[in-house]
Amino acid sequence: MGRHLPMLENYNRTDGQAYNVTYDNTTNPPTFVSAFSNRRPNPLYTGFNYRSNSVSSNYNALIVEATKRTSHGLQFQTGYTYSKLLDVNSELFAGCSSIGSRTAPYYYISNALPRLSYGRGAEDHRHAYKLNVTYELPFLKAQKGFAGHALGGWSLGSFLQFYSGHPVDVRLDVNGVSCRRFAAKDAGGNPVLDQNGIPFNIAGDYNMDGVCNDHPDFIGSNLNAAYSNGSPADGIFKDNNQIGCGFPGMPATVANVDACNKSFGVAGATSTSPGTPNTLFGNPAYPTGATPYERFGGLGRNIFN
Repeated sequence: MGRHLPMLENYNRTDGQAYNVTYDNTTNPPTFVSAFSNRRPNPLYTGFNYRSNSVSSNYNALIVEATKRTSHGLQFQTGYTYSKLLDVNSELFAGCSSIGSRTAPYYYISNALPRLSYGRGAEDHRHAYKLNVTYELPFLKAQKGFAGHALGGWSLGSFLQFYSGHPVDVRLDVNGVSCRRFAAKDAGGNPVLDQNGIPFNIAGDYNMDGVCNDHPDFIGSNLNAAYSNGSPADGIFKDNNQIGCGFPGMPATVANVDACNKSFGVAGATSTSPGTPNTLFGNPAYPTGATPYERFGGLGRNIFN
């Protein structure tokens, strides 16, 4: 059990803080001006970073070892470990984690729902095997003089360790720029509104808290079939295209999906063509009810290896 582990949180952030819309009330009826303006709990500050020893981890393992003590100059030890490490944060200095040449915030996916971040720790290696061998060479062990000192008393040693790959987290990035939302519009350029009268967010920052660490939905056939089995440098997944715009159940009146795909860098997207979105990961369906900004993808943290 790991207790009182470090965690960094931005307390000037909440789900739906970018869930806003502006109308020009000088016209009749009011004219839509803009959507998704950021309204932090305290607008005078960008963030309140609070670091504390406030999270826990859980580690369970089955360890099997065999040891041969020295006999005829030979000794060895071998062992196999089957284990699982679960936590909500695996970084000593939480707050940023490296993704290529960029850094990404390592906050909870949602301040209100920290359990969404509970999953395999970054150091979780499910299978591990080790072997160390030492063999004392019998040659010239009893030899006196220069030959005994130079050539006698030598031993050979070897240590081997194999372990399964470390976890990989798949989350929203939005081309490395600041976290964006994309408002739905119809063919006439008018906003397509949700049940609360706010334009649908057809891509980016699902829970609208201004942090791009949201998890998408997995839409592939199964998790094991997603791997390319190629060099990790070329991408571990069969499909490395950007996630496309839109979501399951999106209103048919939304007409600016193509423009959204182009803006978000979907392969081959133009102003007249939707391009080729990712076939493994997609945007989660839009929720119903009074809090449509509470939108979270179904993919868990650190699912892939």
